[in-house]
Amino acid sequence: MIKILNNKKIEIPKALYIFMKKPLFIFIYKYNSDNLWLRSFKISLIFKLLVRIIKGDEFLFAKRIENGPVIYKSLFSSKYKKLQSNYRIINYENKFVIVKSINNAAAIDRENFWKTISDYNEHKELNKQIQENFKRTEWLSDVISSYHPNSVLEIGCGSGRNLYFVKKKNQNCNLFCVEINQSAIELAKKQVGNDLCVLSNSVYSLDKIDSNSIDVVFTSGLLMHIPHDLIKTVVDNIYRISKKVIILYELHGPSHDFDFHRYPRNYSELFQDLNFKYEVFSKNDFRNAGTDSFNHSILILEKK
Repeated sequence: MIKILNNKKIEIPKALYIFMKKPLFIFIYKYNSDNLWLRSFKISLIFKLLVRIIKGDEFLFAKRIENGPVIYKSLFSSKYKKLQSNYRIINYENKFVIVKSINNAAAIDRENFWKTISDYNEHKELNKQIQENFKRTEWLSDVISSYHPNSVLEIGCGSGRNLYFVKKKNQNCNLFCVEINQSAIELAKKQVGNDLCVLSNSVYSLDKIDSNSIDVVFTSGLLMHIPHDLIKTVVDNIYRISKKVIILYELHGPSHDFDFHRYPRNYSELFQDLNFKYEVFSKNDFRNAGTDSFNHSILILEKK
């Protein structure tokens, strides 16, 4: 039996439709000294384009590559010759950030992105992270601790904030992680303890971990980065590895494949034949974090 709690109708903001439609042409320009931003191209942007041409500012036109992954190819640029390649898109409501693509496989591009990213909140020391996130971490660690685990695995642990809270509540618990960013791993070992065991650097290599080997296997904002064509394989491995329960704290929303940063989905659809609890959090719930376009959710599946 599937139990869906607080499963209210999710309204899709107008801005979300912009990128769900996968615009054919996009206009890329400099937002500040560090970031490139883009807009789906409209007639109303022609004036801004002309101003940039007159001023000699940096800008770029790109076109979506048809019949393939959602990648954009440069058509025309001013002072952006070094960026003439293919791109993937990260969405920030009605503006976007571009990431250079090095491979047609989205999963490979994503792993290269996370392997090299720096100054990301989840990879920082605990005292340098956004403090409002700690309330959600405290709640999530309580959920995990309610299963009295002797072992816990987090897929995508970052610098170990979640595992740090789990350890405080379960002193004798063996802690394991999967993480691709080496600097985050080093910081996690410093903050959680050197006994933290890294089982894999890639979420796509979970098949190397023994079945029914770890009491609680959980994710927190990790599966939303997994492309749709690979999500079932990853989740099947998470289920296989766990001995007691899997806990997925993830982004719920209409599925799409345009936004390279986030692949929301309804996680209850992945476990149609199993008994689980699935809760979608309302906008004013403290467990609903960080986006106006989607809602966070938690899926708890106990193994009998």
